[in-house]
Amino acid sequence: MLPASLSETQVAQVARAMMPVREQDWPETDLKGFMLLARKAAEAVVCLGSPIPPFADVETLFVSLPTLYDNLKDFGRAQVFPVSLRSANGTDIELVRRADMEAQIAQKDDQIAGLRKKLSAKTGHYVEVRNDRDAAKGKIGALEEAVNSLTQECDALKKEIARLQKLALPAEMSPDIAAALGIICFQAVPFAAAFRSVGENVPRKAEAEQAFVIFRLLKAVLAGGNFDQAWRALVEDALAAQERAEKDRFGGGMS
Repeated sequence: MLPASLSETQVAQVARAMMPVREQDWPETDLKGFMLLARKAAEAVVCLGSPIPPFADVETLFVSLPTLYDNLKDFGRAQVFPVSLRSANGTDIELVRRADMEAQIAQKDDQIAGLRKKLSAKTGHYVEVRNDRDAAKGKIGALEEAVNSLTQECDALKKEIARLQKLALPAEMSPDIAAALGIICFQAVPFAAAFRSVGENVPRKAEAEQAFVIFRLLKAVLAGGNFDQAWRALVEDALAAQERAEKDRFGGGMS
């Protein structure tokens, strides 16, 4: 029996919602049978308290063909057919069931939670990788600075080694070195006096004056020149020192 809370108008609305196309072509018997089915559907709506809205998540299980029934009394025992046997004239009645939306929502929520967990793990891994990358960049920058500093130190050491190599004595004495080392003390006297006149600290001893001149000549020879070049340079430096000393002396006397 249809509950009192559902009027005949509401039953008709349910029937129209369920009515397939071309219902105006149905025989009277088919329409009465369909209305009986609509009443049963309306009763189910009232009992469940949740009607199937249009485009709801529903599933068609079977179809029923009302044109096969001659008597309404046989409608309750009507045969149903698989969906694959849907009629071509559109008069079949779809027997549907509502999918369990709450279960689907719960399943989707579980899937979302799982995806969020995976995303969180991947995000955490990404953060770790990014931090490691930034730390590696910092280490690389520090190493580059260290390499640059070491390169500069190596260049400076190479220059110093080259300078010292020029000053180092060879394994065998060359004629130019022998000439520089062979300067005797009386040859060194005028040179020592000239450099002493402009402030060079040359003690007034023969061996000291000799050592001073020999040292200047030897440095010039080891720097890549020969003895003649070293001797001319020594003479020119001594003459320049004398001229500067004389200018200083005469200039101071005139003032």
